[in-house]
Amino acid sequence: MKVLILSNGTGGGHNAAAFALKEEFRKLGHEAVMMDPFELKGRTSGKITSTIVNKTYTKAVQKVPHIFGFFYNLGEIFNKHATDGPVMTPVYYWNYNMAERLYRFITKSGFDAVITCHPYPGEMLHAIRQRGHFLPPTFWVSTDYHCIPLTREGNQDNYVIASPDLIDEYVSLGVPEHHLYPIGIPVKKEFRTKLTQEQARTALGLEQDKKYIMISGGAVGSGKILEGVTLLAGRYLIDSNVRIIAICGDNGFLYREIKRLFPGKVILMEHTDRMAEYMIASDIIITKPGGLSSTEASSLGKPLIFISPIPGGLEASNVKFFQEHGMALYAKSINRDLLKCVDQLKDPTVAEQIIENQRKYINKNAATDIVRLVEKKVECGSYLRKDMTRSKKAMDRRLEMQRKEAEKEARRRMDAEKARMKEEKAAVKAAEKERKTAEKEKKNAAKKAAAAAKKAAAAAKKAASRKKNDEKE
Repeated sequence: MKVLILSNGTGGGHNAAAFALKEEFRKLGHEAVMMDPFELKGRTSGKITSTIVNKTYTKAVQKVPHIFGFFYNLGEIFNKHATDGPVMTPVYYWNYNMAERLYRFITKSGFDAVITCHPYPGEMLHAIRQRGHFLPPTFWVSTDYHCIPLTREGNQDNYVIASPDLIDEYVSLGVPEHHLYPIGIPVKKEFRTKLTQEQARTALGLEQDKKYIMISGGAVGSGKILEGVTLLAGRYLIDSNVRIIAICGDNGFLYREIKRLFPGKVILMEHTDRMAEYMIASDIIITKPGGLSSTEASSLGKPLIFISPIPGGLEASNVKFFQEHGMALYAKSINRDLLKCVDQLKDPTVAEQIIENQRKYINKNAATDIVRLVEKKVECGSYLRKDMTRSKKAMDRRLEMQRKEAEKEARRRMDAEKARMKEEKAAVKAAEKERKTAEKEKKNAAKKAAAAAKKAAAAAKKAASRKKNDEKE
C-alpha cells in the first residue's frame, strides 16, 4: 500500500503526528511519503511559501499571541454558525489554488490513501473533489482535543479524532458521526518505549539521585517560559537535589535570555531530537498545552503541569479536556499557581492518579491503530460505498434521540394542557363558590331586613294599641 501523508509546519505538532504515521506505515511494510503540499509550487516558490506561512505563525504566537487568538476565535465563530452552504473562509479559497497541483501529484504517484494532519491540506483535498476529481480514501487526523476551525471545510471520508468524548462536538459542527474514528493522536515510537527513567538519565549523562523538572514552550518556544524558569530557579537553584531542564524551541531570544540570567545553572537547549529521553528522565513536565506534546508526555506517564495556552480556544480546550479527565494540573497564573502545582505533585497520590488517568484515556498505540484503519478502508474499498453499519447505527441513534425528544415534547404539552384545564376548573369552582356565597349573603340580608321590618311593624302596632288604651282611660 502506498500512502501520502500531508502536513504543514505551523506548530510542531502536525509534523510530529505526520512523522509518527510515516514511521509506523514503513514499520508495517507500507510505502509512505510525507510532504508539505506547498512544496509542489516548485523548489524556490514552494520553499518561500512554506517559510512565510510557518514563520508568520511562529512569530505571531511568540510576539503577538492575542492577535493570533483573535483570528482563531473568528474561525471558531464561523465554525459554529456556518451552514453546509457554499460560504467558505478566505483560508479555504487560498488553499483552493493548490488543488490542481496536488491532484496531479496524487494521480501521477498512484497513492492508495491520502492522510492530512493539518487543515490546510485538508481544504486542498476538498477543493479537488469540488472540481469533480476522484480521490482515493482520505483521512483527517486531528492533533488536538477539540474540533478546530476549518474542520468542516475539509470534508474528508474519515476523521481520526483524539477521544470518544469528542464525538458529540464534531457531530454538532457538521461532521457525520459514521465518518468519525476516536482512535487518538499518533506519537512517535520513542514515546511508546519501555525505556526506564534510570536508563534515560544514564543515556543523557544526568545524575540518578537528582529530581528533574522540565519546562518547555513547544516547538515554537511560546508562552511565559522565562517567567516559569525564573520562578523555579528562585526556589531550586540553591537546592542541590533539584535540576531544571528548559527547552526553548525556535525562540532564540528565550534561549539567550535564560542563558544570560542563569549561566550554567539550567540544562538549556533549543531543539533536541532526544525529547522523549528528556521527558522520561524528568520527574515533572511543565509545558504549553499543545495537543501533541501533551499526548507525548501522557503516553510516557508523566505528571503534567500546563502553562500559557496560546490565546484562542484551541489550547484552552486541551487544558479543559485534560483537567476534566484528571490528566494534568493547570497553572492559570504563572506567578500565583506554578509553584503551588509543583508542590501538589510532591504528594505521590496526586501524581499517581494523574498517571493512572493518562493510561486510561490516552491511546499511546494510536499510530498503529490508524495504520490498521487505513489498511481496512483501502482493502475493502470503502471509498466506493458507505460504511452502512456505522451509518445505520448513527441514523438509529439520531432517530431514537428525535423520538425521545418528540415524546418529551408531547408529555410537556400534555402536562401543560392538564395544568391549564386544572386551573380553569379551579377558577370555575372558585367563581361558583363565590356566587353561592354572595347569594347566601343576599338571602341572609333579606331575611334580616324582613325580620327587622316585622319587628318594627309589631312595635308600631303595640305602640298604637297602647296609645288607644290610654285614650280610652
